Amino acid sequence: MRAPSRFKGNSYTEYLVGLVVLVLALMAPISDGDSAIELLVDAIKQEHAAYMHAISLPL
Repeated sequence: MRAPSRFKGNSYTEYLVGLVVLVLALMAPISDGDSAIELLVDAIKQEHAAYMHAISLPL
């Protein structure tokens, strides 16, 4: 059974609205003015620095 033509494209709009809400939620300030994205990037940088230090140690 085919969907009526007037309903075509509704799922695209719903996904777009959901994506916009998700991005805005990740960009909203959480603590001390930092967003979730900034906190995630900082955590990845710290873990990468620790990994690079550990890998550079001689065996």
